[in-house]
Amino acid sequence: MLGKVLAGLMLAAGLAGAALPASAQDNKGFPSRRVTLVVPIGAGGGGDAVARAIADGLAKQIGYPVIVENKPGGNGVLAAMAVASSPPDAHTVLLGFSGLVQNAALRKDVKDVLPFLEPVGQVVSSGFAFAVSPSLHVSTLGELVAKAKAEHLEINYGTNGVGSLQHLHGQIFGKQAGITMVHVPFKGGEVESIAAIMAGTTQAAFGSPGVFKGFQDSGKVKVLAVSGLKRSPSLPEVPTFAEAGYKNLDMVGWVGAFVSKGTPDADIARLDDALRRAVQTAAVRERIGVVGMVVDVNDPADFKRQIGSEISRWTALGADVRLD
Repeated sequence: MLGKVLAGLMLAAGLAGAALPASAQDNKGFPSRRVTLVVPIGAGGGGDAVARAIADGLAKQIGYPVIVENKPGGNGVLAAMAVASSPPDAHTVLLGFSGLVQNAALRKDVKDVLPFLEPVGQVVSSGFAFAVSPSLHVSTLGELVAKAKAEHLEINYGTNGVGSLQHLHGQIFGKQAGITMVHVPFKGGEVESIAAIMAGTTQAAFGSPGVFKGFQDSGKVKVLAVSGLKRSPSLPEVPTFAEAGYKNLDMVGWVGAFVSKGTPDADIARLDDALRRAVQTAAVRERIGVVGMVVDVNDPADFKRQIGSEISRWTALGADVRLD
């Protein structure tokens, strides 16, 4: 009798194990437990919304919970170092932003964290929207420039932080336009930037096109341009900076996955595959699109080459920007 009971228990355990992913059955490699996505901005805003969409999609792909941990500060450095110090097993993942590239190319005051991380792949990309307060009473970049020159205005603009792509775009635009753009970094990103515009403490901000669209539709901001090579699907009526005559504002922001140095290639490959499948689902694509970003994936090798290329370009552009 006891033998039959034991046999039944063993059969039940075997059937339960068969329902789990192979990697979960032997508890080796990725995935074998809960995954944490570390995000370098505060809760709320476009980047955080993208991270939470990816987390939900990834959880469905790997069969384990995926949580989002917001760790803003240092233009992505605090979040990156938290991931760099985690076990090299792909269960703690940085959803890093393109500011990491600008840190490496241009800044001496913050740590270059890229040597401590392994690139997994880019997952989404987007240009940035540039919006101003309706109190300026301008509808185009040309009108903004003319007003700033005629009234000797300094345009205060909010971004995600010092050295971010948004920060650099503002400085490049100001230099080409011949006006003074005063950078105002916000630890909380575009959520705080928009609040500052509405409070009257800043006049302009860079942020996610999809997020800014809602505020434009309600009359709280006026979007004048978008960065990148082409217009944003969220704001098709808004011209690019290039269309308005300003160059070197074609590089887009991106969100890419990184893990700690020393993570096995096999684990990186499995994470890359799971992320690709997650962001290609209709539900995740839709949520990312609402923010004004697009799914834009590449593999670890291509992502590494892309990062190197962008560092080289920003190093060359460094003379045109002020990092304060």
